Amino acid sequence: MKLAFWLIIGVLAVTISVAQANPDSSQTSEYTDVILLTNGATIKGKIIETIPGKEITIERIDGQEFAVPFKRIAVVTDVDNIDKKKAKYFVDNPKKTLIVQWKNITKLGFLAGEDSRIFSISSVNGVQLGKNIFLGAGLGWENYPRGYTLPIYADFHVFTESRYFAPFMFISAGYAIGLSDVRNGGNYGGISYEAGIGTKLLFGDGAAPTIQVGYRVQQAKGLIDGNINESDSYHFISIMAGIAF
Repeated sequence: MKLAFWLIIGVLAVTISVAQANPDSSQTSEYTDVILLTNGATIKGKIIETIPGKEITIERIDGQEFAVPFKRIAVVTDVDNIDKKKAKYFVDNPKKTLIVQWKNITKLGFLAGEDSRIFSISSVNGVQLGKNIFLGAGLGWENYPRGYTLPIYADFHVFTESRYFAPFMFISAGYAIGLSDVRNGGNYGGISYEAGIGTKLLFGDGAAPTIQVGYRVQQAKGLIDGNINESDSYHFISIMAGIAF
């Protein structure tokens, strides 16, 4: 009798300890809903609210909640069927493979080179074509040793995407307007172009931090025989951090 009693107690103790060691196993199994967005991105979690004709709210396993408007939803399914549903959606809707979205990338950092470190801040507005191409126009402000410039430039990004990162290559070209008189010491106003690499950090369906490194060539104006000429080119390494949304 005592042996049976202690055997039951032992079984209960083992059961409780296993349950405590895996407190989230049943919770994890609840987060199997998947919303496929019209831009090809997915959000996995548990649907907690549906407002017909307006939005669906899904909670990720990390506790973050996203209210997704119906106009951005392509398919609502589960983890077992998302691959088939996603493939079928884009086969049935070939035009959806190129979604055009307005985007902004705002960044700040510095340029290093020519025995100087130049503070730089800029904002680029443009369109994202699908998941891979971004075309935009940017405006910035930079503090050079001999004055300030106002860069105006065209910007081109090519993205790839993984689960947590979206690496990219970029090129930009434009003109930096000098904000000080070259006759009073000169400035770095002139044509500029840059190329580099970076990545966007993906933490959800929203704003994403970015980091990038580039190589910048900046023409500068100078006085030659009393005449203003774009006589020199200066070379910099740019290091920038920002946010894309």
